[in-house]
Amino acid sequence: MMQVFPDCRFCRYSRNTEVLVFITGSIYILASVAYLLMGVETFRTERKQRANLLFFLTCIALALWSFSVAGVMLSESLAQALFFRRIAVLFWSVIYSIYFHFIVVLTRSSEEPTRWSNWSSRITMALKMIIVYTPALFSIYLYFFREPSTAEEMVRTSFGWAYLNLPRNFLWDNYFLLLYLFFILASIIALLFWGRRTRLRRIKYLVRVIVGSTIIALAVGTITDFLLPLTTGNLFPPLGVLVSMIPIIGVRFASVRYRMLQLNPFGTAREILQNMQEGLMLITLNNRIVNANREAERLLLYGQDELDGLQYCDLFPEGCMEGIISINGSREGRLLRKDGSTLPVMLTIETLRDRWEDPIGTLMLFQDLTDLKNIQSELEASRDLLKQRVKERTSRLSAINQDLENEIVNRIQMENKIRSFAYNDQLTGLANRKLFTDRLEQAIFDAEKSQTNLAVFFLNLDAFKVVNDTFGHLLGDSLLSEIARRLKGFFGETKTIARSGSDHFLLLSRFTGNAELLYHEVNEIRSIFKEPFVLNGRDLLLTTTLGISIYPGDGEHAAELIKNAELAMFEAKSAGHNTFEFFTSELNAAITEEMEISNDLYLALERDEFELYYQPQVNPLREQIAGVEALIRWNHPVRGLLSPDKFIGIAEKSNLILRIGEWVLREACMQLRKWHDAGHTDLLMAVNLSINQLTNGGLEGIIRQVIDEAGIHPASLEIELTESILITKTETAIRDLSKIREMGVQIAIDDFGTVYSSLSYLRKLPLDRMKIAREFVMGIGKHTVDEAIISAIIVMGRSMDLEIIAEGVEYQEQLEFLKARSCDIIQGFYYSRPVPSEALTAMLESGQPR
Repeated sequence: MMQVFPDCRFCRYSRNTEVLVFITGSIYILASVAYLLMGVETFRTERKQRANLLFFLTCIALALWSFSVAGVMLSESLAQALFFRRIAVLFWSVIYSIYFHFIVVLTRSSEEPTRWSNWSSRITMALKMIIVYTPALFSIYLYFFREPSTAEEMVRTSFGWAYLNLPRNFLWDNYFLLLYLFFILASIIALLFWGRRTRLRRIKYLVRVIVGSTIIALAVGTITDFLLPLTTGNLFPPLGVLVSMIPIIGVRFASVRYRMLQLNPFGTAREILQNMQEGLMLITLNNRIVNANREAERLLLYGQDELDGLQYCDLFPEGCMEGIISINGSREGRLLRKDGSTLPVMLTIETLRDRWEDPIGTLMLFQDLTDLKNIQSELEASRDLLKQRVKERTSRLSAINQDLENEIVNRIQMENKIRSFAYNDQLTGLANRKLFTDRLEQAIFDAEKSQTNLAVFFLNLDAFKVVNDTFGHLLGDSLLSEIARRLKGFFGETKTIARSGSDHFLLLSRFTGNAELLYHEVNEIRSIFKEPFVLNGRDLLLTTTLGISIYPGDGEHAAELIKNAELAMFEAKSAGHNTFEFFTSELNAAITEEMEISNDLYLALERDEFELYYQPQVNPLREQIAGVEALIRWNHPVRGLLSPDKFIGIAEKSNLILRIGEWVLREACMQLRKWHDAGHTDLLMAVNLSINQLTNGGLEGIIRQVIDEAGIHPASLEIELTESILITKTETAIRDLSKIREMGVQIAIDDFGTVYSSLSYLRKLPLDRMKIAREFVMGIGKHTVDEAIISAIIVMGRSMDLEIIAEGVEYQEQLEFLKARSCDIIQGFYYSRPVPSEALTAMLESGQPR
């Protein structure tokens, strides 16, 4: 227990206040722990964002402030109380500067990040930080050094030691009040301006939460720490550090509710699209196809990526389907193939919407109905034949009746066969996807009335392709039949079971919403695979990966629930085998983002949103710039400055890369002409080439035209190609590149050594330069294998009379290693990052490559 304080000159209470002192101090200690936990949890969620770091520092400062206040209250002597009082000064002096800095970074998080590529931007940033943190430093100087708390200002109360704000100097006595009000009001104003200029609803909601909680804290703190002590004359505990909990909780709530301090965890949807058993196409709001999987290309007889960029109307023989965006569900139809024939299909159309129900595109799935239509045609033919036979045999009534009975039996069998083909899997006898979809729609109707839940399980057999490749497809089919038999034997009629295609199965389960029961069903399904399967006299252990979607949370229609369960299965499969995953809304994020970027790309060239950055290529012996590499950047109006890896892959899918590539080539050559005119006549310009540009045809003519327009010598232009392009299109590449090289244009192979290549093909290619991949350069001084590979590449390049370039050089050790092995050209951050043309011009004029 605490002691009486004999040296207290202003004590007002007796020993029986010790319990209250302990309780009050404990409250501040608990508040300190709460601040610490909120800060650590937010920082742990996403360490890469500067806003997270500043929020973490805000919570740490509040935690230490609260802990210091607790130390003041629990001090056993006046000296201890004064010590903790001075420690508290350090943290309440800086807390509002840090919090305002956090608000500034947060409100600018959706804008283009600040560049520190020149001294002016660094000086500007330093001045801003001085403006933000100078008041805090002055507060520390004023209250910690110049006017620290004295024994006359400390008093022992029922809740512990308290501070008396004795009047000494009106301005200095009220400086902290002015500092506190200024930074809080500035934070509120910054948030309100952010909310007004943003178009995102999520941010508008977020601003309301933080501004509301900050205003509440401002009002409560002003009343408790300033007005009440002035009006009542009574001493109160310093509640400012506790009141600060209100906006901090508001920020923490917003970070969880609106994903304010998290990066979007987008994954990739490419594998999902390419491995679906149905044809799939994504259609933008301007009715253009931006992505189609391999099954869609196969069914419609198009080559790889030929569907991308077409209008969806071109696929319907009768013209466009009116209002495709408003159509959701399944229907039969016909699609026009590339050769002019039509394909009967079952269409499933679904509008993709963002979180606020605004349409962003359309998802179209289709399944081939050719076999079903052929059977229907056979049925029609059999009916015509039956009529003919009835007419021919009217004279023999008894024989005709017998024949009629036989034909009726055949007709029934044929109809049963059609029904079986339409609704059952012929291999396993299970329901097929169409029948499963119908039963799921009925189950949704029943569940809506009974307020129950449904679970859709999507099963994928792990490594089933290995089984087919090892034992053959006949034994693989036998294994699928055995799995279907086990599923039916275990679940009986309690669940709807279907084979969706290949090694995929679907299960429908009804449950009351109890999560434990759902996990129990998952374990039941997995238990079926615990016993080995006997295949060709050998025991075979097989596992399964599951994806689960729940009605109504994960969808209100059958097609949506099945699709989401399949997405969850692919997500689980990406994490490993023999596991399961529940559907989350984030799985659709990758598709959504890719469609949004694809839509914006069609307007980017027209709006002049692209620009070129240039990275110097330096001769290490002379320390002179020998050439530059042109690198594209996209100034997106919402997402900010985007690097090529964010949009080039999408541009290649939609064939926009042809227009973008030609723009890059023309802009780079025009800029090179300006540098040549300025006297830098030996400068070489390197431009990257896409596989689409190489294989589309006409590249030689485009390069010739651009060189003539720019008025540059062909030898000052270099075309860079990745090693994977040359391997994929070797024969064609040798022919086309030889024509380009005959013009005088230089050819370089980029990222050499990162993929398998044939040296016999490599020696046939018309190359001038070879670029060592950054992956190997980063291993210098760390991995002897990487160093050996680099040495071998340089020796091989020398033997082929090629100039050697090392890219990705960042450190002196890497530079010295490459110079010792006579590497011709160095490119990387050691000399310079990619910079705008103005900055590169300044380097050329100064003669310094850094």
